[in-house]
Amino acid sequence: MGLVTCILSDVNDLFQIEEAWDSLVHENSDNPFLLSRFIKGFMEVNRAYGWHPHIILVKSENDLLAIAPLMIWKKLGFNSATSLVPNPLSPDIIVRENCRKSCISEIINLLVEQNIRFLDLTQETCSPNLLEIQKQFQRMNFNAFYRNPGQAISHNIIDVKGSWDTFCSLKGRLFRKELRRYKRKLNSAGSWRVNKTENIDSHVVQEILDVERKSWKQDFRKKMGIEQDETLRMLITALQAKAKRELGLTWEIWFLYLNNQAIAYCLVLRYKKKAFIVKGSYDKKWKHLYPGIYIRNEAIKSIFGTNVESIDFLTDLPYHRKWASRKLHRIRIVFVKGLVPNVYMIFSVSRIIEKLSFLLKRLYSMLKIN
Repeated sequence: MGLVTCILSDVNDLFQIEEAWDSLVHENSDNPFLLSRFIKGFMEVNRAYGWHPHIILVKSENDLLAIAPLMIWKKLGFNSATSLVPNPLSPDIIVRENCRKSCISEIINLLVEQNIRFLDLTQETCSPNLLEIQKQFQRMNFNAFYRNPGQAISHNIIDVKGSWDTFCSLKGRLFRKELRRYKRKLNSAGSWRVNKTENIDSHVVQEILDVERKSWKQDFRKKMGIEQDETLRMLITALQAKAKRELGLTWEIWFLYLNNQAIAYCLVLRYKKKAFIVKGSYDKKWKHLYPGIYIRNEAIKSIFGTNVESIDFLTDLPYHRKWASRKLHRIRIVFVKGLVPNVYMIFSVSRIIEKLSFLLKRLYSMLKIN
């Protein structure tokens, strides 16, 4: 089989192959964020930050066999690459099962030819591509450094089995008691209601943005010098766009209204037999009512009794664990080649170990005092 690799870096070129792209994703992945409508948004947003889309396509004649959605930039003056898709959204290579080894080999050979010295990847530990990627980089004499980016490394997952009542029963009396308490708090605060919509028109977008502006996240963004949540903006744009070929992707936005004012929202995507809790926030003024937890619970409850088999929170925040059944573990690996890149990574890892050692010593001293 004669394989040909090429680079796609212009979003206009993606329009030409989006049907073939989405077919490959639909046949070989259950991750909706690898569909072309989202990739277009990632290309535009990341370019605005000075990173250059560098999507590697592997073809056989006119048949698309594999896609590696990457982006490149300069690190220490060296060519560096990482996933175009944000880490919380489970980036991966899309490749046909029957040619996985040969396609991944072609992708890595091209990266080596382009003198890439750093490649930063986050992968699900259960990804069928992970072992082959590690083997191929080892063959090319790259060293691998393993890193843990904290809560972004794992995803909390709900296994959807049985009815919502059965789920609540298994979660225990305390779980059910908390849900009743949230409802009582809302009842005491005024007139409230829950609304679900599948339309992302200008009015809905404005309500989402209004909640975001009143949330604690806005204070955090101001401190960091960030004007808005670029990932949220990209997701909204992607969902508003009309794809040439819809492949079972649906979405819904849940709102909690108090006295006719939206105080919380939750954006949910469904693809194949999975649901994803993608974005959500609440008005910090009403934090004592737990509006974010309540509206998220309403969205989760609605998924039971459908064909969905699992719900992915896309992160590992502590409060998600009140619903979660298990964790989807992921791993971050930085592949490097060359003296300077290796020295940089060694010192980088040493600094992390040094910080951990310092924290452990502090904790030990505190325990001794107590």
